[in-house]
Amino acid sequence: MRLYESTTNEDLVAILKEEMLDEAFEELFNRFIPMIYSIRSVYTVPEFQLDDYFQEGRITLLNAIDTFECNRNVYFASFLHRLYKNHIYNKLRKVYSLKRQNGFCDLSIDTPHISEKTSQEINILEVISDPHCFEPEATMMIKERANDYFTQLSALEKKAIVSFLGHTTYENVAKELELPVDTIRSAMSRARRKIRLEFNEVD
Repeated sequence: MRLYESTTNEDLVAILKEEMLDEAFEELFNRFIPMIYSIRSVYTVPEFQLDDYFQEGRITLLNAIDTFECNRNVYFASFLHRLYKNHIYNKLRKVYSLKRQNGFCDLSIDTPHISEKTSQEINILEVISDPHCFEPEATMMIKERANDYFTQLSALEKKAIVSFLGHTTYENVAKELELPVDTIRSAMSRARRKIRLEFNEVD
């Protein structure tokens, strides 16, 4: 049995606030490795390797230990999740901010697209948002923060969304992009997952 294996996250933080013990820190860090993998699967920072996500995780954990208030009725896991997610998200925003400054053209949620099949205007929001998952208030939040959301999408996810506007089926999108249907389905699923994570954050 490891020395701190049965110690709660909050108690470990309290110990580390008093003295930064390597074994206690590693115990706490190892508990949140699944969180790092989870956020990495959603927020893909260009040129970031797994080691980079781990390094940023250690930096965030140190910051979380320093700023977490142990006497508040808040779980450390939720606190760290929000802190790390925002940290990685800000890294992603900086990357795409530089790309925009160099002529990178980002998608806009307010730009209507014409469906080749129906000749009707379709809003990107209708494609990326599952109407069964969002209340009207959440939809307004999505509109307000849509440009930030699009910076999180990979090139394939953006292509899939734009192509989907004109074809409405995974099969037709796959044919246009010359990719397997499962690849398109996965790209759209990731795009939807990212928007859910962005607007349904863990408290």
